[in-house]
Amino acid sequence: MTNLELSPNYQQEAAALAAEAGVTGRTVHRLVDISADPAAVEPADIVVLHRVVCCYPDYATLLGVAADDARRQLVFSFPPRNLASRAFVATQNTLLRLSDRQFRTFAHPPAAMLSVLADHGMRPTRTHRGPVWQIAAASR
Repeated sequence: MTNLELSPNYQQEAAALAAEAGVTGRTVHRLVDISADPAAVEPADIVVLHRVVCCYPDYATLLGVAADDARRQLVFSFPPRNLASRAFVATQNTLLRLSDRQFRTFAHPPAAMLSVLADHGMRPTRTHRGPVWQIAAASR
């Protein structure tokens, strides 16, 4: 199992999640942006992007590369795109900008994200709408 992170700040959390799942000795942790370097990782049967797409400005490239690397299935979580979430994201980004932080969050259009997966040969198989996070799965 390979765990990819965009930020070194999440390495400790990733290690804790691996320990909780009982896969510590079977997990490789890597710091890599697959959108910038698609060849940096091997394809995987299942690709999971948990709370990643909302932190990435170019969802189309990220999801496209992830879909190309998913041999069987891709699962990703994202916030809903509604008035409340867009207001929250705008407020959060304003506070980040005022504190001179580069990081931004996004509420990308769900239909457009699923369209990217379809463009890369995947079909939606399951969706779940939680109170804060939505989850979509797509398969080959």
